[in-house]
Amino acid sequence: MSNKIAKTLAAVALGALAAYLAPKAVKRDKAVPIPVGKSLSFLPERTGANLNALRVYYYRPAAWTEVNDVFIAFHGFNRNAEDFVDALKTLADDRNVIVVCPEFSKEKYPGARWYQEGNMSDADDVTGNPQPRRAWTFGAIDRIIEEVKDRAQTKGRVIVYGHSAGAQLLHRWVLFGGPEVKVDHIAIANAGWWTFPNKNIRFPYGIANVDISEEELLAAFDKPVTLFMGGADTSREKPFRDTPEADDQGMNRMERCTNFFHVCKKIAEGREVPFAWNLITVEGVAHQAVRMADGVLSYYDGLAQEGDLSYEPSEIEEEITEASREEEAASDAKEVPEEGSTFRDDKEDVVPVEAEIIPPEK
Repeated sequence: MSNKIAKTLAAVALGALAAYLAPKAVKRDKAVPIPVGKSLSFLPERTGANLNALRVYYYRPAAWTEVNDVFIAFHGFNRNAEDFVDALKTLADDRNVIVVCPEFSKEKYPGARWYQEGNMSDADDVTGNPQPRRAWTFGAIDRIIEEVKDRAQTKGRVIVYGHSAGAQLLHRWVLFGGPEVKVDHIAIANAGWWTFPNKNIRFPYGIANVDISEEELLAAFDKPVTLFMGGADTSREKPFRDTPEADDQGMNRMERCTNFFHVCKKIAEGREVPFAWNLITVEGVAHQAVRMADGVLSYYDGLAQEGDLSYEPSEIEEEITEASREEEAASDAKEVPEEGSTFRDDKEDVVPVEAEIIPPEK
């Protein structure tokens, strides 16, 4: 009897030890609601050149409720997320949207390789070698969206917006970040240059050395994407990329964006897959992140037909615009048309240059 008891106790003890040593499911803390006004959170993030947390800046208008929208804005070349959220406050109050600006710092995501190009290669030009998918930056975008949705608990729309360098990051996330997007709209505005779905050109200008199947790539064309162009964003001042490979895409941002859209559309039509993208020009706007953001929200709010761009830039936006003129070489909107609608749908424009597309499977 004593042996049986001893064996039973030993079995119970072993079971308890195994249960103690077994991997535990990580419990996610209950999300903290976004407070009214400006706030800052730190999001643990494993991508990047170090393990530093991501800073995420929020601004919530006092009138915002869970039925209203959330606007996640990815900054440009300057990496100025806090300035960006400050510049968007007036717009947020006018539109009654929560604005979220994650900061991809130069310390964590140094250079174009880590930010604009998503760390898909170990160099920011065609000389680089492919990086494994687990090292790509795009997972950070998904985790930012998940965090924001958990905190906001919105029943309204979630709109993701990238301007300039942020637009470059987002369009590569659309192409290479996986089949699912858990947002209502993806607005890609004033990107300087693009990764074309061309297997004859090396990354970052094409996909010759990118580990992605045609099926994965074609799935990107059914995502809720709109490419936005500033109608006066035609400057070639530095840091506008003027490499031969970039100039093959067009001689300014508008030409390059138009060509990218129509090449992707042509591929989708050739493969007979859905193509959900749109191409829109916001007239009279140059390389100006906040004015483009207002144009984006006007378009999504259905105000494009009314030509309503009533937003007045704040003082902080004027400061950012001035800094951008010096560091990002944003133009001064000298080409504002005297007449015409605020928005123009450019989906039927003729592609101005020839472009190779994905070779058909044999």
